[in-house]
This record gives sequence, structure tokens and C-alpha cells, in this order.
Amino acid sequence: MLVTYPGGAAGAIFLRDIGMIAGGLFFHFRGKKTVPANWMGKLTTVLFYIGIMFVFFKAPFAEVYLWVVIAFSFVTSVMYIVLFQALNKMKQAELPPADAPTLHS
Repeated sequence: MLVTYPGGAAGAIFLRDIGMIAGGLFFHFRGKKTVPANWMGKLTTVLFYIGIMFVFFKAPFAEVYLWVVIAFSFVTSVMYIVLFQALNKMKQAELPPADAPTLHS
């Protein structure tokens, strides 16, 4: 029994995940703070696992469900980007200006 996975869905999931990983690594190694997983990210993971089960058991609504979860995952990604920007804006505000006098000047 061969279970087929909608190719476009697999590509969308792969693209989103690679983007999140690459973006996280890029900013981490540039000294930026990254956003830890939150409840929306964890819910997305659970919903993906449920979707994979639906595909595996060939539920008639599996593909529609999977696309809804993919849309939710992109909303979650946008939320992470907004949180990332806010977190790093706060971090930047905490730093003294580059030309500010220090104790050693």
C-alpha cells in the first residue's frame, strides 16, 4: 500500500521549514535574538502530524485539511517574524548608542 503525499503540499512544507531554519541560523550567528517555540508553533506541529495520519489513512478530506494546516503554518511563521522584530528592537533599544561615552572613555 503506497501512500501518496500531495507534491505541492510537501513542497510548501519544505520551503517554509527551510526558510525558518535558514533564517534562524542566519540571525543567530549575527548576534540577534531568536524567538523560542510558542504554543502556535507547537499546535502547528500537532496539526501536521494529524494531517499526515489523515493522508496515510486516505481520509477523503485529508488534502483540504493539509492545505488548511499549511496556511496556518504560514500565519504562524509571520507571527514569529513579527515577534523576532519586536524582540530585536527591544534589544537594540537597551544598547547604548555607538558614540555614547563609556566608563573607559
